Amino acid sequence: MRNRLEDLWQKMANDGASTPLGIDVVSPRAEVEDLMNAWLRERGQSIELGMLLKRSRRLISRLAASDCVSAGDRKRAKNLLLAIEYTLRNGEADGA
Repeated sequence: MRNRLEDLWQKMANDGASTPLGIDVVSPRAEVEDLMNAWLRERGQSIELGMLLKRSRRLISRLAASDCVSAGDRKRAKNLLLAIEYTLRNGEADGA
């Protein structure tokens, strides 16, 4: 008679979905390093973009509030501010 562990092992899917991962299955160290470096660059660019968008939003808001701005420019500034808000809200840029 088999024990419970053997019964479970026999009933598991045989399609690789439950295959245990070992050290020999992991990608080479250089490949993992390249992947992590790419992620870090992309993350840094996203944070930098978010910071620039927030600075731009403040500047555009101040300029649009000025009396020297035409109605057309004020409308364009409002649309640009809405686009910046949408980008920041939807996680396309992470700013501090």
